Amino acid sequence: MKKITSIIFIGCILFCQNVKAQCLEKTQDEWKGYFKEHISELDPIEGMWSSNWHGVISFTDGEKDMVMDDHNDCIIIKNGEYYYKCRVSKETGVTIPCALK
Repeated sequence: MKKITSIIFIGCILFCQNVKAQCLEKTQDEWKGYFKEHISELDPIEGMWSSNWHGVISFTDGEKDMVMDDHNDCIIIKNGEYYYKCRVSKETGVTIPCALK
């Protein structure tokens, strides 16, 4: 039983390292090179994505409306059956460890 538990534990460690490796710190130019190199293998959703967000919060007590604008960049890549979203840091322009989606 210990042998099976050890094998499962080691497998989980290797898988977790593989997941984190998907979003190594790379610049957007490095990601562009990756996508150009692998263009024939990519799914349509894989690539560099940008989103803009605009929100307005209105208060009923007469206070001034609060307006919020935000911009986010991310990288979406696929490994096997899973897609990974890597956030791009606004300060450095480098990808941040990803979240599994």
